[in-house]
Amino acid sequence: MLVGFLLVCATVLAKHNEKTAPCEVEGCDVCEESNPQQCKTCGSGYTLNPTTKKCTKNPASDCGVQNCAQCVSGDNTRCETCSPGFDPNDDGTQCTPQADCPIVNCQTCSPDKQTCEECEPGKHLTPTKKACLDACPVGTYLSGQTCAPCDPSCAECSGAGASKCTACPAGKMLRYADESNPTDGTCVEQCVEGPECETCGLTIGGTKYCSKCKGNNVPLNGVCTSNAARTRFCTTAANGACTVCAAGYFIQEGGCYQTTRLPGKSICTTPTGDGKCQTCANGLTAVSNMCPLCDSTCATCTEANQPNKCSACPPGRYLDASKACKLCTETSNNIQGVANCASCAPPSNNQGPVLCYLMKDGGSTNKSGLSTGAIAGISVAVIVVVGGLVGFLCWWFICRGKA
Repeated sequence: MLVGFLLVCATVLAKHNEKTAPCEVEGCDVCEESNPQQCKTCGSGYTLNPTTKKCTKNPASDCGVQNCAQCVSGDNTRCETCSPGFDPNDDGTQCTPQADCPIVNCQTCSPDKQTCEECEPGKHLTPTKKACLDACPVGTYLSGQTCAPCDPSCAECSGAGASKCTACPAGKMLRYADESNPTDGTCVEQCVEGPECETCGLTIGGTKYCSKCKGNNVPLNGVCTSNAARTRFCTTAANGACTVCAAGYFIQEGGCYQTTRLPGKSICTTPTGDGKCQTCANGLTAVSNMCPLCDSTCATCTEANQPNKCSACPPGRYLDASKACKLCTETSNNIQGVANCASCAPPSNNQGPVLCYLMKDGGSTNKSGLSTGAIAGISVAVIVVVGGLVGFLCWWFICRGKA
């Protein structure tokens, strides 16, 4: 980059020194210092006649490269600009057909074919512009025809902002905005043993919930609730925990849970009439009307507490060939993780980098694994520093020349 700036500086100095009179030759970049009617260097698309010192425009037919719209000045064997639908190769000796967009269901690809600008009708563009999907991936919500990133505090959401979370990352639990209509809310800290909860004995999706409360309180949906409200959801309690739940609730590790809200709906889909679970949400079979838990890395599974028996993954992980949920940032076997990736899918051939749908900073990805925001910041800083240095050098040399 520094070399490029120095070349620019040299060109500026040359023109400063050489163009003492207005250049009157068509297509000329630099005229002879003593004669503005004679050209020294022609511009792009023109060829210098060494005898007349005039610039002659290169006819398209004179370019010896097939499908070339404009050859390099003075060299009819190398193309500078190809016809629409073609790109010059590295040395400009050929115009090759532009490759088809590699992104499935993309209607308009970026010029470098690395990202999609617009998806086909009915498909939705991910924040990284790497995929066009039928439905928005985890960690995003539909905004118009594109998928927008959720607030960083949410794992899933229904819209923009920290109050629109519908699921939380590990270590956080969802506090609904409207308890009578549990749809979305904010993510708050998980259970902590203290004045209200004696034991945070239940872990669901990496988040701790209370299993035994202090005093006469008992857990409802993993949070200690007053004894006055207990009869609504718990018919029998002892020592800060519930032993029998009311109809419409199910019991899990000393607490009563609802299937219509988190965390209960991630465990059970159908409660029995006597406060137990009939159908487990994680794909397992209830044992004595209690749902066994999947390994913490799985969303659903085929066997309890086994990391290689997942059937679906939580946000930030993908299902690999061994049925394990790997982190999007993790490199495993032939699959490379992408730094700061928050939502992803494995590559189609199980080789190479994961297909990242969403970055934690909301930017897009590139081959280095850095987000576009990081690269833009670095690039701007470098350009400002180097540009300032080169500008100073140009000023210095011009001043010295005048002296």
